[in-house]
Amino acid sequence: MLTIPTPNLTSGAGGVGSFYTDKDWVRAIRHGVGHDGRALFLMPAKGYHYLSDEDLAALIAYARSVPPVDNQLPERSVDVMGRLMMGAGMIPPFAVDEIDHNSPPPAASVPGVTAVYGEYLTHTCKECHGDRLNGMPFGPPGRKFHRRISPPVVFWPPGPSKTSSPRCAPA
Repeated sequence: MLTIPTPNLTSGAGGVGSFYTDKDWVRAIRHGVGHDGRALFLMPAKGYHYLSDEDLAALIAYARSVPPVDNQLPERSVDVMGRLMMGAGMIPPFAVDEIDHNSPPPAASVPGVTAVYGEYLTHTCKECHGDRLNGMPFGPPGRKFHRRISPPVVFWPPGPSKTSSPRCAPA
């Protein structure tokens, strides 16, 4: 159906980090547009669009600091079934089509344990969980969602091979 590998962001072989300029990073992260002008598929740019310039610069600085990893990925491909699914609205819309590209970035929010700063940080969460974080159905229009029969996958607490992080700890 679809082969849409997520890009290697490092500067290693096959990565975009070796040729992305600051403008390329901003365009990809904040606007969902690749260096070649195409819409980036499944890029959550709608949430990152609301990052302040300072926070976006920090994100780019971190991406540039990640050591190079050589990882040549397969070409993107969409077969007939994938194209039908896209045409039927069964694939989420591109973020580039949902962003007000003329809106200015917000001022940097003052970090702290406050609802205002927390709301600023949730913009990427809202893409999947809704504007009020109350959840959203995901799937083809009109599909009925059934109760899960199998037990849910538990990601917390981490298993013995995982590293715990206080930033991920449940409240």
